[in-house]
Amino acid sequence: MAQELRAQGFNLYYYDNKKTGEVDYLIDDMVNLSVLPLEIKSGKDYQVHSALDKFLQIKEYNIHQAFVLSNAKKVEVKDGVTYLPIYYIACIMPEGSV
Repeated sequence: MAQELRAQGFNLYYYDNKKTGEVDYLIDDMVNLSVLPLEIKSGKDYQVHSALDKFLQIKEYNIHQAFVLSNAKKVEVKDGVTYLPIYYIACIMPEGSV
């Protein structure tokens, strides 16, 4: 995942906080002058992500959306989180890319 994101030109950041937990990747969200959190899940419980949920609740971070990439077969949006099949990673493009 990291290799694909770097190949697309993203700078990757990692979030780890004792109270909140860890988020796999943060990439720049230039449209909202914020970050876009990405979680990568391999199991069937891909909709369970307590650290991401806590991260999204921090108002000062100004997070507008988040993605969870997994082995799911369809795209879903639930509670501000977009769930994508893992191969959609190639469709996440930096702002200004065509």
